[in-house]
Amino acid sequence: MRVVRAPIRPVFFVPFTAVLTVALAGSTPQQPAVTPGPGAFDVSKFLRADAGFPESEIRRTHRGEVVVRSINVDDDTVGLVATAVLSVPPAFFLQHVHRIEAFKKSPGVQQIRRLATPASVDDFARLSLDAGELAAARRCRVGDCDLKLDAPGIERLRAAKADGDAMGAFRAHLADYASGYLRQGNAAMMTYHDGSRPQALLGEFEHILHASPFIGREWPDLYRALAHFAGALPDGLEGFAYWSKEKAGPRAAVSLTHVIMRPPMGGVAVVATKQIYASHYATASLGLTILVDQGGAAGPRTLLVYLNRTRVDIFGGLLGGVKRTLVRSRARSGAERMMATLRTKLEAEFRQSR
Repeated sequence: MRVVRAPIRPVFFVPFTAVLTVALAGSTPQQPAVTPGPGAFDVSKFLRADAGFPESEIRRTHRGEVVVRSINVDDDTVGLVATAVLSVPPAFFLQHVHRIEAFKKSPGVQQIRRLATPASVDDFARLSLDAGELAAARRCRVGDCDLKLDAPGIERLRAAKADGDAMGAFRAHLADYASGYLRQGNAAMMTYHDGSRPQALLGEFEHILHASPFIGREWPDLYRALAHFAGALPDGLEGFAYWSKEKAGPRAAVSLTHVIMRPPMGGVAVVATKQIYASHYATASLGLTILVDQGGAAGPRTLLVYLNRTRVDIFGGLLGGVKRTLVRSRARSGAERMMATLRTKLEAEFRQSR
């Protein structure tokens, strides 16, 4: 039985590789929490009611400390919420999200490419699989495949006569899938047939959405874009898709992600990252980054709240409980390093840009 070191993906943040330091946790001066007006997003109430933060951690959050908590839904889901304060405006953060290839650059991200509109096979030209994984892909059968893939994709790999053909088939299938999703929406989401039990990505994703009712309560337009995407986003929202190959355990995982951005409204911006494909480990993932503008005369200040829920399929068997505890623990420590690294990187770039 394999124990996977880090199957939870960081979605669009830099991977969990940096080291958290005490100096970073105290780098942002304390400012008092702002009392929101009627109908405004109340971040303290959100952290208390929806993220399960005790008052002590809410105070630490407003002091600018990095705070991370696990949020559990069921035995197949790994979830966490992390907070940090950045001395940059929300718009600066959003600009970097648009430049996803540079934003995610790190040793853990082996390959990445933002997709054009419409997506084409040229967008996947640099995507590669390791030799062993490619050889295994050619041996795929519906119901028995080392890669997570739907039945048409598996049959496409089976028809390949050589490794080069298999790689081309994999690229072409992901390109067709991404193009279909961006054109048709959730109805085109894949059903994995790599194992004995088919897994519909839409159903797995809806499971996460059901456990996140605050999205519909706080941002109904964003909820519609996630739950009912049909190829066009609601007015006021913008988005794009990208693929990446990231080290996520013993082997790298290839994934496709749909990014949906809600620009600043009422002092709050939100970025949702919706996984629409992963070659290993995850059956669904949703990341949500909330950017609360708390800037003033003293300078820019953004309170960042990041939530991620990822459904994984490695917790079965006799050691399932052990693996679950290990993965959740490493996800928490990884998120702390991620938030500190992100803050250091963006604050340095913001100072250089002025």
